[in-house]
Amino acid sequence: MNYKEITTWELVCKEAAISPELPNFSALPLGLEKYMTACYMRAIITRVINGCDQKGKIWKPDYSNRQEAKYELWVWPDTGKQYPSGFGFANTLFDYSYTHTCSGARLVFQSVEKKKHALKYFEQVFINHLHYIE
Repeated sequence: MNYKEITTWELVCKEAAISPELPNFSALPLGLEKYMTACYMRAIITRVINGCDQKGKIWKPDYSNRQEAKYELWVWPDTGKQYPSGFGFANTLFDYSYTHTCSGARLVFQSVEKKKHALKYFEQVFINHLHYIE
């Protein structure tokens, strides 16, 4: 199936040959159920949309190859509320601090087009995973 045809969780699961039923994370402490569900969904969505190459091999980012492009998906929730970013940048004439945040090695996309497609159809999953808003 072409990644452009994958627009629902059910189609993701069909392509992955798994049940669309989500695991039960309710036994986890501290209200982590929504976050863990999003982690599970994001990993599968990313793998399915990245798909396979012409030889049928699952695409995995090669972090020893700096020439291979890898695209992270980062999204900000549009909730009308202000949430602190969790990182910051400060600069003075003589000193500064710097923090970089990324989404994880397995959660990158093979192309900008695939990243945009995932965001278009699964934005709330990415928001739930990246921002853990209860």
